[in-house]
Amino acid sequence: MIGLSLAPLPTITNDIENDLNGWFSQLTQIPGVVDALQLVGFFISDELEMSLSTGSLLSSTSDRATNNHDMLEQKSQGIGLKDFILIKVIGKGSFGKVMLVKKRGSNVIYAMKVLDKGHIIRRNQVEHTKTERHVLELMDHPFLVKMHYAFQNRRKLYFVLEFCPGGELFFHLGRAGKFSENRTRFYAAELLLALEHVHSKRVVYRDLKPENVLLDAEGHIKITDFGLCKEVHIHIYIYRYVDNFHSHLNMSYLYL
Repeated sequence: MIGLSLAPLPTITNDIENDLNGWFSQLTQIPGVVDALQLVGFFISDELEMSLSTGSLLSSTSDRATNNHDMLEQKSQGIGLKDFILIKVIGKGSFGKVMLVKKRGSNVIYAMKVLDKGHIIRRNQVEHTKTERHVLELMDHPFLVKMHYAFQNRRKLYFVLEFCPGGELFFHLGRAGKFSENRTRFYAAELLLALEHVHSKRVVYRDLKPENVLLDAEGHIKITDFGLCKEVHIHIYIYRYVDNFHSHLNMSYLYL
């Protein structure tokens, strides 16, 4: 197991509603949590806007209702940024950032993916973002990252995901140079099972690379980042293509 050393934030963050400025002052005195300016900006732009939550960028249509979707909506009912203690930034990208968070009233650690709505619209990524949320709702497999909550405010979208403390497979591959045959077989087997589940939901992943494969605390893989997934809404007759391929191959032999 990989342990986490967390700063003693709960006592401080409980005071946020009473004295926001005082809370920020105390926060800046804690070493090693996160760049204070980043966290202050994050809170000012988001925590104070929760009461203005009117966006509907990711509203799901009724024909997409599934048991997983219903369960997620029930869990996310009334959930917002105020329900999480923000610990530190653990990732940044063109999409936004990923924060390490802790749910108030529990010791559960999550990874919160924060997406800027304006940036999504400017880059014409609305459909990809909708697809990512829908795919996350569909998936329920031990080798796929699980989404526990999803909510939004006027400016941003929030996906609260399973936290994988082992980091990216890309990092471990770079450090090792190359994996042993047994280790490669282990990862390949788990990837195969994960993709088999994805395909069973009529979804094509389309972005498999070491950077999108995380390791959990026990060393098992977790595929993440479903933004480039494609939902397949028609039947694909694989055997027909295989038959055509073999027919073409047999015809080629006639000309040898």
